[in-house]
Amino acid sequence: MRSPTYFEDTLQEARLSKKALEKKESADVCVIGAGLAGLNVALSLVELNKNVVVLEEHRVGDSASGRNAGMVCSGFQREPLEIMQLIGYEVQLNNSVTVIAYLYIYKSYFNKKAKTLWSWASEARDLILYRVHKLKINCGIEKSGQLTLSCYPGVITSNLVSLINRNFGTSFKFWTKEEVRAIYKSTFYHSGLYDPDSFSLHPLNYVLGLARACESEGARIYEESKAIEIRQNSQPGRPWVVCTPHSSVECDYVVLTKSFSVDFSCNTKFERSLASCYTYIMVTEPLGKRIREICGPHPVCDDRLSLSYYRILPDSRLLWGGLACAFPIKSTQKQIKLLRQDMLQAYPQLEDIKIDYVWGGKLAFGWDLMPLIQEKNGIWQVSGFGGHGLIPTTLCGSLVACAISSNYADTRWKILSESFQPKYTGWPFTTFWTFLYLKAFQLRDYFVFKFQKRD
Repeated sequence: MRSPTYFEDTLQEARLSKKALEKKESADVCVIGAGLAGLNVALSLVELNKNVVVLEEHRVGDSASGRNAGMVCSGFQREPLEIMQLIGYEVQLNNSVTVIAYLYIYKSYFNKKAKTLWSWASEARDLILYRVHKLKINCGIEKSGQLTLSCYPGVITSNLVSLINRNFGTSFKFWTKEEVRAIYKSTFYHSGLYDPDSFSLHPLNYVLGLARACESEGARIYEESKAIEIRQNSQPGRPWVVCTPHSSVECDYVVLTKSFSVDFSCNTKFERSLASCYTYIMVTEPLGKRIREICGPHPVCDDRLSLSYYRILPDSRLLWGGLACAFPIKSTQKQIKLLRQDMLQAYPQLEDIKIDYVWGGKLAFGWDLMPLIQEKNGIWQVSGFGGHGLIPTTLCGSLVACAISSNYADTRWKILSESFQPKYTGWPFTTFWTFLYLKAFQLRDYFVFKFQKRD
């Protein structure tokens, strides 16, 4: 096995200078966390002429932001819901299977709010492309679309795709079973939904490119500078002080984007509304023309709750991710074994290939599997991007920055905040309930596939 991730071995953007905060700082806004959420907030703020300091506990891009699959998929991550009653349209669901997680926004918000959120997500997707071009971020954009493949017959239908296109203004395309299997040589899949507007990129290069852009616009980023306390300022001046082990930042606003490893509490209800799970990614050896004869050019997600996702990398390797679980899998060999089993379920013809990389990460999500934004007295908390972070972090960064820079005159953030508020997730037994939830769906899938006739 090689270094921790494939993306670290293929890094082209330069790392930051590893500068820690050792003297007192003063800023309009202190952003805690230099991942996708924190850097998008910071970049949007400096573009609006705000003075920004970013504090990162470790190094930029070391967590899920620089270790994900790099698939920029349209819309949001969403808990799989039965489509019936969503907009008064009924679809026969075989085996009680629910479909296409990210296409469905909470039932009571399917009206104008839902369409507004979807249009904002589309604008955020375009903003990623614009920034990559404008800032010359060397992250290897691949505009090959994205394909959602159904593991169950009769779930993704042409009527469903047409309905979504009519209501959201999307340009999704329905793929029949024959069209899917002509390109993806697997009997595991049935019909599919193709999104031509999605794309993929090198996540670590992208995150470091955002950090470089923040610094070039005047933001100060301090790595290995863990925020250990947020307190009110007892001295005249800016109202908040964010403390690190060796210094502090005085500021007017604090934006907390860290989901875990926080030693203080700002909003107990918000923090206890977050659940976590672990997911893993492996990357194969270079496979040359062989992989393109088996898998098509489009990145893939399937429609199971504990889904798999994969794409062909530029050097003909196959990146394969999945294994959502409540507890970490500590053995590297077990990670590989389980990921291989998942891959071979769909592509048994890849049994002889070697694995060069495997790594994992911890994701945060709320009850609705939608981004969470909360604000109280100038302290913002933004989280819940697990499993679908590239577009929502861009969107939320813009919403928070516009609200702060306008002194709260811009209230667009409230549409998202009020639509999807923090909900109780079983604290202090959240991990246990997450385990039961995931295991129930994994067992359901196991028995469905065991007794379902594959054709």
